[in-house]
Amino acid sequence: MPTLSVSIRTERPSPPDKKVEFYPKFGDSLLYQHHTTSLVFNDAPLHTRVRRAIAGALSPRAIAGMDVVVQQLVDGLIEDLEARHRAGMHRSTRWRISRRTSRSR
Repeated sequence: MPTLSVSIRTERPSPPDKKVEFYPKFGDSLLYQHHTTSLVFNDAPLHTRVRRAIAGALSPRAIAGMDVVVQQLVDGLIEDLEARHRAGMHRSTRWRISRRTSRSR
């Protein structure tokens, strides 16, 4: 008895253009910039190439080596918040986070 072999070819649709897709939703905003430039939102092959390039920096061993630095950063931020609270200052310390992390590189 003859057998019938069927082959189904599926074509992968091309990824949507993030800039076209997100501009109507977010306009010219920081959220639009994030959604069109962040590694998380990039499609292959760019996402794959960048992921491979940074994989070593995000390995369990590398992350474990960041433990002390992250703990010092968090401790310092908590101390700053406590001091501001005691002084009656409740302003954001977001700028301190970016300054400290950029200096630790």
